[in-house]
Amino acid sequence: VVGVPMAARQFLAYKPARPAAAAGLLGLRRRRIHVSAVESFDVVCSAFATPVSVSAWQGVCGGLLAYGLVAIPFGLSSQFLRREQPPGRIPTGILKEILFAARVFVVPALLEETLWRGLLTPRDFSEPMSFARALLVLGVGVGLHPLTGKILGGKYAAVFSDWRFLCLAFGLHAGCTMSYALTLSLWPPIVFHWIPVWIWLRFFGGEEILRK
Repeated sequence: VVGVPMAARQFLAYKPARPAAAAGLLGLRRRRIHVSAVESFDVVCSAFATPVSVSAWQGVCGGLLAYGLVAIPFGLSSQFLRREQPPGRIPTGILKEILFAARVFVVPALLEETLWRGLLTPRDFSEPMSFARALLVLGVGVGLHPLTGKILGGKYAAVFSDWRFLCLAFGLHAGCTMSYALTLSLWPPIVFHWIPVWIWLRFFGGEEILRK
């Protein structure tokens, strides 16, 4: 075109990217996200479906006993755990006690172990980086408790930021990670998480502390 500057001619000749190419790239990303979600779902399902031998359950029980022998004296000596609990806080019926234990089983045990062990901790521990990743997940899982406490508000903020609580939480999560690494099943870490938390809430003043 005569008399039209070069910049104007370049502007007139510019052709935007074809919508089909952009749509293809978006579709590829969606497929990758879908594949990743399906793979994560399969990993979690495999972790739930993996059978646990009797000897493995015996090892979990031994781990719980060892954790209790360390956690209870530490908690009592540091005055984080309390032996007594006001009678008004203890359920009056067996049904209420079962429902309370079931609630603790679901949250935090089932929910957190599905996330930290099932989704984020690798199932193949044959590679050296798998241990580093498992330790990273362990550290993040414990380190997020103060943030979770602030989100929940109330006494949760103070309790979840308490160094004594974080020490006990580290030992608990370490036991969960070890039980998962040895069995590749989610049920041992769920049980390992569930029983100490339930004992703390019911028999060592945890529920009372969080209710204030």
